[in-house]
Amino acid sequence: GNKDCCISCKQWCIDIASWAWSEALPLIYKQFTPTKRKMLVSENLPQAVIAIVYLILVGDSPVVAVLNLAIPLLQVTLAWVLFKPVQRRIVWKLARRIDAALETSDLQQLQRLREEAQLKQDDELLRCICLQSTWLVDFVKNDQEIKSRGSLRRQTVEAVLKVSQSLRVCSHCLDSIDR
Repeated sequence: GNKDCCISCKQWCIDIASWAWSEALPLIYKQFTPTKRKMLVSENLPQAVIAIVYLILVGDSPVVAVLNLAIPLLQVTLAWVLFKPVQRRIVWKLARRIDAALETSDLQQLQRLREEAQLKQDDELLRCICLQSTWLVDFVKNDQEIKSRGSLRRQTVEAVLKVSQSLRVCSHCLDSIDR
């Protein structure tokens, strides 16, 4: 009776928390992207310089130091440190966004996603996205065969090059992708 209700309620709470976290992660990810980091630095650097001048001229002001120096520094540091871990947790979302852009032939969106996720520099991320993508899974679907042959690195690089070419946003590449 009562014990079963508690187990059901506990599972419901876990399901809701899991759903909320999966919805929040993509929003958190946007706050950590390289573009957002650049914006944070460009917005906060002049503010920090002015705060330092103020502290030198006026004197000790912990409120100014915390608000204008520590908080922006913490924002940029967290964005730098947490970008990759959060990115790895939302591979499924990146794959869905790439699939949607490929479906609609939205070349600008593909380019933005490619730059935002730094796919050029991260072969492993690109491979993970391909495995989650309905459009790109064929590039890496024989992953188990590749592992058994012992040439994972070479085969993965070849697959990544094919995918990178597809994501170089030319209409010819989009036309050549066969679902």
